Amino acid sequence: MMKEIRVIIPEEDFIMVKFIQEEFYGIMEINKSLLNFEPREVFSWNLSIMIYFNELDDNNMPTKAENEILLPFEKTIDIQIKGNDKNKPNSLFLAKIT
Repeated sequence: MMKEIRVIIPEEDFIMVKFIQEEFYGIMEINKSLLNFEPREVFSWNLSIMIYFNELDDNNMPTKAENEILLPFEKTIDIQIKGNDKNKPNSLFLAKIT
């Protein structure tokens, strides 16, 4: 017999965190609405996508030109992975680290 699990998907709510790691400047965009999200049975896996940049600025961060290419691509990936139903998404966005 299959157990039914009901999940309430929280509205995405992002915070930005700046950090330094190994002398490099970094920025994290974190979906803080998932901090206390419990239904790990439903969302038990994790997908990471690594994107390497060709052009970096003086802080080793992507240049404005690279970001202009990346942002539309990120939106496309987001829609493709989550699907179109906001009430029953295929995935949840946890964080982006640059």
